[in-house]
Amino acid sequence: MEHLCEGLADNHPAAMPTLRAAPLVALHAIQGLTVEQTTAARSSVCPIDGIYDAVTATIRYRHFGNARDDFTLLHELAHHLLAQDEDWCFEVRPALAKSGGEIEERIASAFAAAILIEPADAEGAFRLGVTGSSLRDLVERSRASASAVLMRSLEEPGHRLVMITSLAGSVMFAQTTGEPYAPGRGISQPGVLDLIERARLNSDRRARKDGGIGILYATGKTNPHVRLDVALGGGYAYVVATPLAVDLRINTGSDDPTEWYHTCVQGCGHTFARSEADSTCPECTEPRCPRCNGCECQREVYCSACFMSLPTARARTGATVCEDCE
Repeated sequence: MEHLCEGLADNHPAAMPTLRAAPLVALHAIQGLTVEQTTAARSSVCPIDGIYDAVTATIRYRHFGNARDDFTLLHELAHHLLAQDEDWCFEVRPALAKSGGEIEERIASAFAAAILIEPADAEGAFRLGVTGSSLRDLVERSRASASAVLMRSLEEPGHRLVMITSLAGSVMFAQTTGEPYAPGRGISQPGVLDLIERARLNSDRRARKDGGIGILYATGKTNPHVRLDVALGGGYAYVVATPLAVDLRINTGSDDPTEWYHTCVQGCGHTFARSEADSTCPECTEPRCPRCNGCECQREVYCSACFMSLPTARARTGATVCEDCE
């Protein structure tokens, strides 16, 4: 992310003065880049209401006339900068293989959020941790869109899923550090709806609960091993789900080892009996989750600044950058 900012400043200095206050003006100052409005639906790959065409160096976005436009434009600008970066295109991106697309989306969103949100504002909002109310308050007092604030919150240490839902509990935006697993857009969340109703009755418009239904997925499966923290504001619900500490295996009273239960801690959070697993990982020797195929091997985590793999011990702390880039 810092690499992108430095490259932008070096190669397109005319864009820097208005980048935060007026991103569209800044993008028009970048030579060789075209920006167009469109009424087309968003790309199925990019979760933002815009798309970048690397062949023609064109950003196309749906205009809403609010802070969401700024986040979309800066997100797509990051795709443009990456497309112009030889190291990324010829070395880093190919090395990431199938995970490259997901990582590029995370980098683009982190870049947009970092531009729009003043470091001091983020530090003040998250000084006591990421909560529903900290997300709501930062949205209300900054120029950044709700999407930008949620993406910025993922840079804080620890694991979490952050969501914006309607007041009926339907997911409108969801992003995660990897745990808990994110549900799809449009999936109604009964557990969140219950907290929304409780929050309506509280003076601070907040509510929190451990366990219960937890997160509901399109398959009908749930992850009850979460703490849900909800805050209401602007006609929406800001939701933070953090994983609860659970035993990886729970004895059911049977001597049969296939009846031990496992929780998928590296993937979707699904709890399953060993007998339900289709296979066992040859590396960690633990059963693979029947829902996401995850095991207990540590997932590869990459530095958001230089894209190099983080050491396992550092990744487990929730860090997103290596020591050299810190």
